[in-house]
Amino acid sequence: MSISLRRTGRLLRFDLANSLLRLKGLFFLLPFFLFWYPVLRFTGARLADWLQQPDGLLLASGFYTRDELQTLFVSHPPALSIFYVAALATLPLFAVLAGLDQYSSDLGRGWYRLLATRCRRAEIFAAGYLVALCLLGGALTVTTAAATGIALARADYAPMLVLGYAGQIWVILMGYSAALIGFMAMVSVSCRSPLASLFLGLFGYLFVLLFAAVLNAAVPQAPVFHYLLPSALKPLMLELRAAVLPLLLACLAAYALVYAGTAWMLFRRARL
Repeated sequence: MSISLRRTGRLLRFDLANSLLRLKGLFFLLPFFLFWYPVLRFTGARLADWLQQPDGLLLASGFYTRDELQTLFVSHPPALSIFYVAALATLPLFAVLAGLDQYSSDLGRGWYRLLATRCRRAEIFAAGYLVALCLLGGALTVTTAAATGIALARADYAPMLVLGYAGQIWVILMGYSAALIGFMAMVSVSCRSPLASLFLGLFGYLFVLLFAAVLNAAVPQAPVFHYLLPSALKPLMLELRAAVLPLLLACLAAYALVYAGTAWMLFRRARL
């Protein structure tokens, strides 16, 4: 698979610039920031204060282990940890919105037939994947920066600790995003309209979760089927140890390569 970085870069810049002003981008950006603005503006600081109280820690213990509570809300700034756990919980949904139209609209309109006379299929595919990843990654960068500012303003932790923790969170979220956008690439290539891609993405993800749970229950000796989705790595994501980070990123990269590789095989055989 030969790719010209120059042509791929041109496709990426053109599609990204158009996506920001079209329904393709706004359908993701508006819900994303409408969700995160009140969470960061009104909820984050109050929850951070509450989670440092015994009542807050007691309630949180129903969702996290003692080690995770210590890591998230004692050893690290709670304001950033609240952003992190909320981002992990909502990222699959926002990845569906960001990646649902990677290819489906242009496949349905036949736009790629024109592009294929000037670019290779691999370049078109790579640009579509990167546009969706840039949309999601750019939005996450803005919200991570905002959450970091909130944590720094509280002055409960040393600035270098806050900044280092924010960088670690951002790297993990970007790796998770790459894997989820790869999943949506498979969905988008399989559909000829954004609406079909939206429904297939949402219900396909939920179906895989349910299917994995059923298989794990049926074969309790080998409960590995939840690893069909990258959300199975959340325990590793919550450890937040430097020694675990390379392994976690390698696993997320493997998910992204498998999903994107499958999407590429579908795209290579698709009728443009």
